[in-house]
Amino acid sequence: MKSLLAIIFVLMSFLASANDCENSLTNMIKNGDVEGQKLQKFLNLQAGITLHRLAYASLRHSRSEEQFRVEETILDMVKKVESEKKNDPAFLEVSELFNHSENKLSRTALAKVLPHIKDIINEQSSEQSSFKRKYFNIGLSDVRMLAILAEKEAEEEGQYIHAQFMDSAYDQSILNFTKIINSSVRNAQTNDKEHILNTMERRLDELYRKALELLKNMGLPEECISLLQACVVRDGNQLAIDDSFLNLIGKVIKDSNTINLHDQLRYNDVWLHVNSKVPGTITGAEEIEEIEIKKEEKPLPAP
Repeated sequence: MKSLLAIIFVLMSFLASANDCENSLTNMIKNGDVEGQKLQKFLNLQAGITLHRLAYASLRHSRSEEQFRVEETILDMVKKVESEKKNDPAFLEVSELFNHSENKLSRTALAKVLPHIKDIINEQSSEQSSFKRKYFNIGLSDVRMLAILAEKEAEEEGQYIHAQFMDSAYDQSILNFTKIINSSVRNAQTNDKEHILNTMERRLDELYRKALELLKNMGLPEECISLLQACVVRDGNQLAIDDSFLNLIGKVIKDSNTINLHDQLRYNDVWLHVNSKVPGTITGAEEIEEIEIKKEEKPLPAP
């Protein structure tokens, strides 16, 4: 009984802190006290986290990495929950949408189906430690990100225009995670599934660290800083940010309606890392850039 009361107290305290953070941050953003570019960068990093979480979960539970297609993995998940949701009109509508041959690759279908299957994805992951669950599990921040990506996808007679354009002048250049995951895994330098998964895991760690650094320097109100400190979890050399905090920040940014949400969510803005870093490639260039940044931050030797 005491443990239950303790859990309830902790939950109530978190909700109160989250509410204070949300209200303070909302006011700051509306007053222009937080740079719009930093808000857009947060969404960019969240997109990277969501992309790698989704790719990791999909590939890990795929039947064969050689014939892997994320939409087929998702269809398997949909079939597994059909019996328990057969009386749910919302699910039936989404299932019909996703099963349509022309919509399997659309941003909209993925955004609408994920809320219905994220729990079974997380259950199948069967992560043993609470840290790994925070690290890999699909959360509400991921659901929100996919909904943002789907906002501008055009529809014609029930079919969504899921093309991925390179020209950022078009709304079709907005990230299409299904196509990015399929293409990246198919063109990976290796067929070693574990190697690809390990590469994704390393990239996730980098993204969490970049997100933490950005949040610490974003100018968040004190209510959010104290909450952030409680939401950063570590395991050895790895760290993760609790999804509840990522979702809160994403919600405030979206609801504020003060920035172009899609400014850094277009073709070439986010990449799925499936290969070891090699100089001269996109990931290699990123590694070199990070090394240069670290050199700049290194303190000068004492005189």
